[in-house]
Amino acid sequence: MKRYGNQLWVQVVGPDRYRIGMTDQLQCDAGDISYANIAPLGALDVDDTLVNLEASKAAIEVASPLKGQVVARNEAAEANPSLLDSKNPADHWLIELSQVDTQAFEALAEEE
Repeated sequence: MKRYGNQLWVQVVGPDRYRIGMTDQLQCDAGDISYANIAPLGALDVDDTLVNLEASKAAIEVASPLKGQVVARNEAAEANPSLLDSKNPADHWLIELSQVDTQAFEALAEEE
């Protein structure tokens, strides 16, 4: 698993499939999440908006660390944003990407 700053983790979940989710630090910084607008299916570039969050402590726009094709979105979390407060990564993932540059993924920091 890789990390992007203190906000996101990135994990390989299959051949040419990368899941991106929220770190504990982002959850703590945001507070209780009441709204999430997750990037749509299709092309996503580095620094494009991955998710907009509204929460008890802040409104946060999180940028994508990778370029690729969004092939899956956590629609359950978009419909019920409190899932993004969960400590379970199966609940607080955001998107899955394909067509990611392997070197760009490898350049991300290792999860500690």
